[in-house]
Amino acid sequence: MTSCITDLNKKENMEPMEPIINKMLNTDNQAGKPDRKKRWPSIGTWLMLCLLGLMISVVNSACQKDDYFDNTGVLDPNYNGSSLDYLKEKGYQFDSLVKIIHLAGLDNVLENEQVTFFAPGDSSIKLAVETLNANLRIFGKDTVSDLSQIAPEVWRKELAMYIFEGENKVVDYPQLDLDALPSFHGQAYTCYDSVRIMNIGAVYDDAAGVKYAGYRHLVLSYIPSYSAPLVNWINAPVASSDIITTNGVIHALRYTSHIFGFDVFKFVTDAKQCISQRVNRKRIYSLAK
Repeated sequence: MTSCITDLNKKENMEPMEPIINKMLNTDNQAGKPDRKKRWPSIGTWLMLCLLGLMISVVNSACQKDDYFDNTGVLDPNYNGSSLDYLKEKGYQFDSLVKIIHLAGLDNVLENEQVTFFAPGDSSIKLAVETLNANLRIFGKDTVSDLSQIAPEVWRKELAMYIFEGENKVVDYPQLDLDALPSFHGQAYTCYDSVRIMNIGAVYDDAAGVKYAGYRHLVLSYIPSYSAPLVNWINAPVASSDIITTNGVIHALRYTSHIFGFDVFKFVTDAKQCISQRVNRKRIYSLAK
C-alpha cells in the first residue's frame, strides 16, 4: 500500500513533509542571521514538530485501517459457541440466569435447539426475588435465600416467555411505535412451550429531525389481556441485539428497565403457591413417618 504521507504530498498545492520540517528547524538561521554555533530549536518549534508528528501518525493509522471504514466497524457479532455457552461466558451479567435455566430444565434448549432468546440480566431476576421476599415477610413466611427454593415449574413458565423458536434478528421483526400502536404494532409471537403470546417489534428512532430514520432497537412486550391486546403492555427494551450463536440469536434486555417475569405480582403469586405446596408436602411426609 502506498503510504499516506506520499499520497498527501501528491495533492495539489501541498508541500512535501521533509522540506517543511527542515524549514522549521532552520528558522533561527533565516533572514541573513549569522550561523553561530549549532542551536537547539525553540520551545515553540518543538511544539509545532510534536503536533505535526501527531497528525502524521493519525493519518498513517487511518490508512492502515481501511477495512474499519469500509465495513463501518470491526466488531464481530458471531459467537463461536451455543447460546448457553455465551451466557456462561458472560457470568458477571448472566450468572443467576444460567442457574435458573438449569433449574427449569432448559439447558438443552439453549444448547442445541434453534431459538431466539431475549436474555434478562441478573439484576432483573434479583428484583423479582426481592419483591417475592418482601411479600413473604408481610405474611410472616420464610423468605427465599436460594434460587433453588423456587419450584422448577415456576422458573420454566417464566423463562419460556423469553424464548422463541427459530432465529430472528432485528431486521426480521416488523416496525413498532409504542405511541402509534394501531399503525405500527410489531407482531404477536407464541413463546416457547406455548405459555403465552408475546409481542415483538423494532422501534425506529428519529434522526436529525426525520421520523423513523434513526437507530432501530427491539422491544419484547407482555400483553396482560388478550381481549384488549393493545392496552397496558409491559415492555422490555433490548440493549444489545443480534448476538449470533451456533444455535440461534440472543438479544440482551436492558437490565435497568425490566423486572423478571414482566408481571411481577403474577410471579410472586405463582412462586408463593408452589412454595406452600412444597411445605405442605413436607409436613404430610413428616406426619406419615
